[in-house]
Amino acid sequence: MMTYAIFTPSGELLAYYSSEVPPTLEQMADHCAEINGFADRDEWVEVSGADSIAYAPLH
Repeated sequence: MMTYAIFTPSGELLAYYSSEVPPTLEQMADHCAEINGFADRDEWVEVSGADSIAYAPLH
């Protein structure tokens, strides 16, 4: 199991995501939307203004 930190390109931490296989950016964006109470990532992106995300594996 690997845990990833999801953040904005400016460095704001958005969430952590754990997965057995490397996730896609879409899966990470879906996760951010879900934990913030949004029905889908498009709605989350529109409201949050997070038009791009970055990630890094945590060891």
